[in-house]
Amino acid sequence: MLSTAHDAPADWMRAVQDLERILLLIIAHGAQSSLLYQAMERPELRWAMRDPQHGTEYVQMLIRMGYGPAGPATTAGLRLRSWKSATHSALTIIVGSRPG
Repeated sequence: MLSTAHDAPADWMRAVQDLERILLLIIAHGAQSSLLYQAMERPELRWAMRDPQHGTEYVQMLIRMGYGPAGPATTAGLRLRSWKSATHSALTIIVGSRPG
């Protein structure tokens, strides 16, 4: 679960940045993930998802992650492994082509 202390646009931006880091770590470890966001669209469900032991944080996203067989191809036609490979290549090209 990804949550923030407040629910303002700045908190949403930080949550997205944290989500990006989390998803990259999941990929780096060869795991699969899926985002469960539909419940977050309903305020009463969003409030029920929070962990009362940690206060009144605002849940921004539920993340399901783990190891398992690769799922079907995405609508873009990429599997997780090929996406990881393409991302690595793109990052290499971007870093390698910096002016300097």
